[in-house]
Amino acid sequence: MAKASIIDPMEEVFYCTTCNLCRENCPVEIPVKDILLKQRREYVKKEKKARMVYFKGCMSTFRREEIAQAAEDLLDKTGADYTLIDERCCGSPILKTGSGIEELIDYNISRIEESGAETILFTCPGCLDTFKNHYPEKYDLLHISEYLKEEVDAGKIQLKEVGETVTYHKPCHLRTDAPEEIIRKIPGTIYKEIKEGCCGAGGGVRSAYPEISKVIAEERLKVTKETGAETILSACPFCKDNLKEGEQPIKDLTEYLNEIRDDRIELFIQFFF
Repeated sequence: MAKASIIDPMEEVFYCTTCNLCRENCPVEIPVKDILLKQRREYVKKEKKARMVYFKGCMSTFRREEIAQAAEDLLDKTGADYTLIDERCCGSPILKTGSGIEELIDYNISRIEESGAETILFTCPGCLDTFKNHYPEKYDLLHISEYLKEEVDAGKIQLKEVGETVTYHKPCHLRTDAPEEIIRKIPGTIYKEIKEGCCGAGGGVRSAYPEISKVIAEERLKVTKETGAETILSACPFCKDNLKEGEQPIKDLTEYLNEIRDDRIELFIQFFF
């Protein structure tokens, strides 16, 4: 059998015919077709010139992929002029050990510069905090909730009436009230506020001292449970990951908005106007 030559390794994802026979013959049913289709979407978005870069971060790239997917869905939905880059870790975990991150900074900045972007969006407050305090001060840095609030206020994202009680765990490194302001605008939602507190995942504690991290998370979940909320909302992949063992389901705000967005109004406008 002739072997195709590959100039760009990423082009290999386009050699799949999407017949799905690989999954049918896989003993553990790995969804190869779905994985390759996702990689194709990222390949098309990546490295193009755009006004904004969505910096996904390690957690949303490898562990909490549903957050990155929801963010991209919402960005696509609002017609955002954005791109993805071939990013590396922002450097936050390395900083926690007292080491420098100059090489990571130089690499990430070079990829951002190639995109021509002036604004960088984050779903991870840790990445955002690292960029604010250690990267060159030449970009507008926004948590995605700040962008989404503008889109909700402008009517570009319409929300369905939910009719449930929610509470919001504010990430320690997030310095904006945009998530709470969005939650208050969700029709039919009863918002139970709680005092600020840590999830237990920050500062490298979860990796170095998992038992301490677990105790902190359990204490935080006691607070959320007392609200009687049906769902916990947060705006950080680390917080979601560390609070996922509670009785109440926890969702990132991007996921929640993506689930309850109401596309019927937009379809109505497109149809009649």
